[in-house]
Amino acid sequence: MKNFSPGVIGLIYVVSIPLFAGVYYLTPGQWREPLTVVDSFYLSSITITTLGYGDITPIGDAAKILVSIQAVFGVTLIGLFLLSLSRYLQDRTSAQSRNADRVNMRSQYRQFREDYISHVLETINYTFEKRIVLSRKLLNPEEFKRYFGGHSEGWYEYVNELQTNERARTEARFLLLDLERNLASFVLRSSTSDAKAIEYLSNFRNFLHRLQRLNLESSDELKGFARQMYGVVAQFDLMKGYTEHDELLQFIDKA
Repeated sequence: MKNFSPGVIGLIYVVSIPLFAGVYYLTPGQWREPLTVVDSFYLSSITITTLGYGDITPIGDAAKILVSIQAVFGVTLIGLFLLSLSRYLQDRTSAQSRNADRVNMRSQYRQFREDYISHVLETINYTFEKRIVLSRKLLNPEEFKRYFGGHSEGWYEYVNELQTNERARTEARFLLLDLERNLASFVLRSSTSDAKAIEYLSNFRNFLHRLQRLNLESSDELKGFARQMYGVVAQFDLMKGYTEHDELLQFIDKA
């Protein structure tokens, strides 16, 4: 019964009142004088709530035992109800907190993608006004693939700039570090039992950490970095190819 909802326990509590009242009414020999229907309900109500005014008292042993059982039953149900209500409110608060964490993590991931796209456009010397417009438009992976697919020299220019522009490399690492920290904090606060979601998010965090440790002054590691970052923004996986949905967002919603 401890796992029942507050509503179920409350219903049992209320239903038990007429049930005990019916037993009291059907046992007239157990009382100083037979109880009316109203007296039976009255006695059942004050017994289960342990008020016990004393104006109606049992004289038979069976009635004494029955009244005692109802009193203990009532106290037990009240305790279980309060415990169940406390757990319900706690679970509800926890669920609201988890949902807020998910919304916040999704927002942080979106902001990372927007900031990274803006960083790419800034690195290849797009104007501020153009960066603002394009960074939001290119948040759509299809738009990103279409734009850089048709302007592949833009992505190559970004890669070349990274190799010679220390400020751009530092900014790229900082964006990755910020997302890694946010993701680590999100995983730490998560109370999900979905092991697959936690495993995926932890692996993605480790992936971000490895990217930060790459030597971007090395041509080979820089190309690997650029390829992986293109995959993150364009939702491209070397094993699966382009994916219709962002898996990171899907697992954030499950965590």
